Amino acid sequence: MCPELCELLLKITDSIFKWIDGWGFKNPEDPCFYRDDGSAFFTSVIHEGVVKLTPRENEDVSKIISNPLWIPEIDDVRKSY
Repeated sequence: MCPELCELLLKITDSIFKWIDGWGFKNPEDPCFYRDDGSAFFTSVIHEGVVKLTPRENEDVSKIISNPLWIPEIDDVRKSY
């Protein structure tokens, strides 16, 4: 994702979980980000509180998953999705 897109997204809202058309928000729902080859890097089902990264071996996502709010699927006690 280019820096300009990151800036634009942050101007619209400060949380991925506000990307929903509901709960008082009027935003497009469930953003997804794709690589140049069309494969998914990031997908989401915001109303379920689920975001998913599908990094390749050469993609460093450590800064993203170091956020204390990030819960690996294996540790998610909800398991309803």
